[in-house]
Amino acid sequence: MKPISQRQIEFKHRLWEEIGKPKDLFIIQELKDFCEYWFEANYNGRKMRFEKEKTFCFKRRWNTWKSNIKKWNTPKEKRNVLPNYFNKTLWQKLDPEKIREYKLKLQCLGWQYFTSQSGNHWLSPDNKRHWL
Repeated sequence: MKPISQRQIEFKHRLWEEIGKPKDLFIIQELKDFCEYWFEANYNGRKMRFEKEKTFCFKRRWNTWKSNIKKWNTPKEKRNVLPNYFNKTLWQKLDPEKIREYKLKLQCLGWQYFTSQSGNHWLSPDNKRHWL
């Protein structure tokens, strides 16, 4: 069996044959991360992650990696977008500052927050009650 360093070089050459040599610095960094992920050795150091796979198509794995980059690099503001409807479970998990923000958003969308003898409620724009 060839040494790991030699197999890593062969992996990179095959990858470049499949996807082409990158010129963009961002893509070069992502390729390094991609290789680093697939070069992870098992506990005894004999096989790398990509060698343990039954099948390994460089182009498909790279395309999946690229599509996941978009998910991983989504700013927190976009990931934590509050919904346009009342979600009781979410409401109960939010901190007080986020509750105020959520409350303002719902009110701007036509929801009404009120307190009655039976507790706190949200009234949706179509007049359906949602209980807290």
